[in-house]
Amino acid sequence: IEKFENDIVGYTSENHLLQETVEKLEKQLNNLHIQNQSLENTLELNQHSYHEKSNEYESLLISLKEANQNSLHLLEKRETELNTTQSEIQTLKYEQSAIISK
Repeated sequence: IEKFENDIVGYTSENHLLQETVEKLEKQLNNLHIQNQSLENTLELNQHSYHEKSNEYESLLISLKEANQNSLHLLEKRETELNTTQSEIQTLKYEQSAIISK
């Protein structure tokens, strides 16, 4: 009987240690769940921010392309005007030469 009583005391002590270990592991698991939730929230915020910035940069790129096209069109227009003016100057020089040589 004494041996059984000693075994019971040993098992009770062992059970108590196992109970404490289970409680510690449950606390760790709970903390890990909290950390995981926090990381998921951070990831979600980062993804949202990434998509906002991506859309913002895409809009900016479209605006820059449009501005570049407008500048190119204006440059081509000015080039045409310059060529026309140069032709007019050449015509006036030719007419002036013709008048002087008469």
